[in-house]
Amino acid sequence: MLSPTSVKSPGDVAKVRRRGCLAATVLLACLCALPAAACEPLGYAKPALLTGAGGKFAVPPGTDKNELALALVDCLGSADPELRDAIGYTGLATLLRAGDIDDGVVRQLRTELVTLLNGGDAGGAGFLEPFAALALAEVARVDRISPLFSADERAQLVDTATAYLGGIRDYRGYSDTEGWRHGVAHGADLLLQLVLNPALDAADVRPIVRAALSQVRAANGHAYIYGEGRRLARPVLFAARRDVISATEWQDLFAALTAPPGASWDEAFRSSDQLAVLHNLRGFLLEVYAGVAQSPRAELAGLRDAARTALEQLP
Repeated sequence: MLSPTSVKSPGDVAKVRRRGCLAATVLLACLCALPAAACEPLGYAKPALLTGAGGKFAVPPGTDKNELALALVDCLGSADPELRDAIGYTGLATLLRAGDIDDGVVRQLRTELVTLLNGGDAGGAGFLEPFAALALAEVARVDRISPLFSADERAQLVDTATAYLGGIRDYRGYSDTEGWRHGVAHGADLLLQLVLNPALDAADVRPIVRAALSQVRAANGHAYIYGEGRRLARPVLFAARRDVISATEWQDLFAALTAPPGASWDEAFRSSDQLAVLHNLRGFLLEVYAGVAQSPRAELAGLRDAARTALEQLP
């Protein structure tokens, strides 16, 4: 190999650079070809973590639950649906709902999961962000049940959740071989836990509603088939109970939501993309209307009337 002192001409310099580039390219290719490390929280393989009733998640005897909770985060992006869902998410949900995790660890989980959602999943298979959102919903639930976070921390959660849901363009739901992704539904679940929290600032209700409504129609002619409309309706229904949004504002929001994707709704019957929008709108609006139609709660009347009017506008 040429040393720096042996380079005598521009041609020699070029050779060194080409060799360096080639070596870097080969190294990168080798690294990319290496299989991803198996997710084994605290060294436990799958069988040791699936010893509960019916083969469900269970904490191995003698395990530090706080350490296990932090280790489970690494499983959320796994391509293995058991590691990702049955162990990563279910394990975190089980530990958090049992109240077995220290406050400091809950805070650390919040920080790590917010970072994952804000960082994106570039080059990944599309599993990490949806399951980070679902896990973050469980962290938000802890704060809802037993207030832990500051107003600024909750505001950050709202910013992260609304930005994530509004930016989703990967609409994959379930795969027989790969399991769930379901980003829209998981993002909506996170918004639900936030809007249910009585400590949440009333000013954060509108961004939550706008984020949910932003995915009702979906993009790129995608038609929902995995119950996304129902999941998107839930944060909207509970936002209405906060009595922050007026009847007039609900009407305006739903009128904008049901604007035809073309010149008129008549055109929808000549376009598969527009028919998908119609399908998604109808599914969402029916879920909302069913959730408020028989309710005696006065604060839900504005949402009920807006949903009924919007349904009447659809062909």
